[in-house]
Amino acid sequence: MLFRICSLLPKSVSVATVVSAMCVAGLCTFTSSAQEGHFPQELKWAFNSKVNLVGYTDVEGMRKTEFAKAVQQMKQDVDSENMPFSIKNKGIQQEQLKKLREKLDLTKEDFASFGFVMNLTDIDLPKGGSKDSPEEVLSNILSVIGLTKSIDPRKAATVLKEQAKEAEEDISVEHRKYEKFSVLVSQKGQGPSVWFAFVNDNKDIVAGEKNRGQTVLDRKRHGKKAQKKLPEALTKSLTSITESNQIGVALVPTDKMRNLCRSKARNSDSNKGQGKPTQLSGATWKALSNMKHLTFGSEVAETADVQLNIKLASRADADQIEQFLRNSVLSTIRLMGSRLLPEPLPLLNTLEAAKPNEDEVECSFSLSERDLQIMKKTAEQRPQQ
Repeated sequence: MLFRICSLLPKSVSVATVVSAMCVAGLCTFTSSAQEGHFPQELKWAFNSKVNLVGYTDVEGMRKTEFAKAVQQMKQDVDSENMPFSIKNKGIQQEQLKKLREKLDLTKEDFASFGFVMNLTDIDLPKGGSKDSPEEVLSNILSVIGLTKSIDPRKAATVLKEQAKEAEEDISVEHRKYEKFSVLVSQKGQGPSVWFAFVNDNKDIVAGEKNRGQTVLDRKRHGKKAQKKLPEALTKSLTSITESNQIGVALVPTDKMRNLCRSKARNSDSNKGQGKPTQLSGATWKALSNMKHLTFGSEVAETADVQLNIKLASRADADQIEQFLRNSVLSTIRLMGSRLLPEPLPLLNTLEAAKPNEDEVECSFSLSERDLQIMKKTAEQRPQQ
C-alpha cells in the first residue's frame, strides 16, 4: 500500500529516494519521535506553511539496539565474498560515500541524526514516460545531517573537489562565509547551486538549494521569533507517530496527488482487478483521493515494529482501505511469503490491518532477527549469476 501511494510522488522522491535519504546518515540504522517538538532543532528552521512531506531519524539513539546489530551483521555477511554476487551491493555511490567518510575522518558512529522537509505542491507528477526535473525536486527539499563531532568546512570543500575530479564529474565546489556561518556551494555544470551550511560548531550540516539554505540561515540568525511552523494538517499528522518511534515520515497529499487519484478512480474498471488481487479498484482510488495524511513510523529495539497510518475523510473511506489491505495486500503477502521462502517468516504472523479510529487505518508488522536469518538463507541459496 505504501508503494502504491508513493507512486503518486515524482519519481525522484519515490520510496527509494525517501528510504535512501534516511539511510545515508545511518547506513542501516534508524530514529526518535516525529511530533514537531521532537524534530532536530536545526530542521525546525526549515519549517514553513508550504511543507507537506517531512521525515527524520535519530541514528545515535538506535545504533546500540539488538536489532540494529543484527542488521549490521547481515549486511556484512551479504557484502562478503562468500555470498552470490547478484545480491551484493553493486552501487558506485555506496563506495563513494565510504571514501568521502574516510577522507573526512568520519565513521558510521559519527552520524547522529538525519531529517528533511519538502514542498511537493509545485512539482509535476509523472505522466507517461516523462522524467522529473532533478532541479525542480532539488529546489523544494532541505535536509539536516547531525554529527557527533565537528567537521572542518574547508577540508570538506577540498575533499569534495578531489572526489569530483577523480570521478571526472563537472562539479564545482567553493567555500564561502554567509554571515557567521561557513557554507560550501556545489554546482554541477549549469545546474542549481546547492548549499552545505555548517552550524552548531560545525556539527550540523544544512543541505539544500541556495535560496532555501539562505532563508534557513537568515531565520536562525534572527532567532526564535523568525522560526516558522508546519501547516496545521501536517502537524496533526505527526501525532500518530509515537515518541518511541525511531523513524518518522509524514505526508499530506497535494491537490495534484488527489486529482491523480480521482482520475485513476474514474478510469478504473473493476473487472481489471481479476487475477491481480493487489490492483486498486476505483472505490479504493476514490477513498485515497480524500486521504488527509499518511504517516510511517518504526520503533526499533529487539525487533523493528513498523506502523503505516492513513487518515481518511470518512468511516466509509476507512472501511474501503482496511478491506483492501486485509483482503488483497496482506493476504497476498502471506501467500507469496509462504511459497517463495524456505520457511515462513515470523513477520507474516504479525501483519495486521486495523482501525484505531473510525476514519483511520493502520497497517503494522514486526520484523525480527529470525526474519533476517531466513532472508539471508534465501539469499545464500540463490544461484550465482
